[in-house]
Amino acid sequence: MLAHCIGALPHPQPQSSALHRAALAGDIAEVRALLQSGHNINERMPKEETSVYSYSQTALMFASQMGHAHVVQLLLEEGADEHAADANGSTGTQPTVPSTPASN
Repeated sequence: MLAHCIGALPHPQPQSSALHRAALAGDIAEVRALLQSGHNINERMPKEETSVYSYSQTALMFASQMGHAHVVQLLLEEGADEHAADANGSTGTQPTVPSTPASN
């Protein structure tokens, strides 16, 4: 089960956006610095630099998927588009890893 979830997480390549990498790592200081230096808060991962799971995702989506609430909050406060959807139709504040329904 854990391996399935780990495989569904984004895997940006080394040449991917520094903002995406910082959001994925939960590095709020780096995210803040990158935003202050002018990085595009709503930049999307290009298809050729992503796995099938992260195609067209923003830094907000990465931070949200990883549970980095402090980074999500900062990105939203700085104007990240919480309604932007990735290639699968998931938004920045909506989980993209399918959850298992609770048993009754």
